[in-house]
Amino acid sequence: MGRDGPAPKDKGGLVYLCFFLFGAGLLAPWNAFITAVDYFNYLWPEGQMDRKFSVVYLPVMLLTLLIMLIWHNERTATARVFCGFSTYTVIMALMATPLISMVSRGGSSLSQYVPLGASAVIGVVDGLAEPAIVGEAGYLPEVYMQGFLFGTASAGTIISLLRIATKVSFGEGPDGLQNSTILYFSLASGLCAACLILHRVVLPKQMFFRHYRDRECDR
Repeated sequence: MGRDGPAPKDKGGLVYLCFFLFGAGLLAPWNAFITAVDYFNYLWPEGQMDRKFSVVYLPVMLLTLLIMLIWHNERTATARVFCGFSTYTVIMALMATPLISMVSRGGSSLSQYVPLGASAVIGVVDGLAEPAIVGEAGYLPEVYMQGFLFGTASAGTIISLLRIATKVSFGEGPDGLQNSTILYFSLASGLCAACLILHRVVLPKQMFFRHYRDRECDR
């Protein structure tokens, strides 16, 4: 089938599902931090962590996004998405360990810069990966961009429901809060890892996606 011929079908809506999950996965780490603010406020009661996360994450993400929009290079798109989701996976996995709780026990306010630094890194890789995925969705029919945006819009709801479910599972108290947070970040890490595999392994094999990507590259 030629590149200028009829497009193959998106079998089972798999490509659409991929872009929906990419949208959710891109914002899942940020939503994970701000939704778990009860845990961070427990570790640093005077830290006002919810405000600090926003102050750290948003300017870094917007600056990186601006740089990518000015010096966008399509050849680096796949690498930037890989960097984004792999970094997300690692950071969420680190948050799922007792590391943060152990760091906070020293009593120093400087220890809060560990999660704040992690949120800054998330802002950087978000700014790197998001334009690349938007560019890939732009190759496809408009409905796939809508699927990606639907995923980003759904990220907050998905993560909030995940937080509620994990807290209900472990109950109240410090141990329950810590255990629920560990499970919560573990699941968030799993979502990011799934997005990484989908983008690296599954999406490139889809004839539907390859048809539109190759046609765009020929222009």
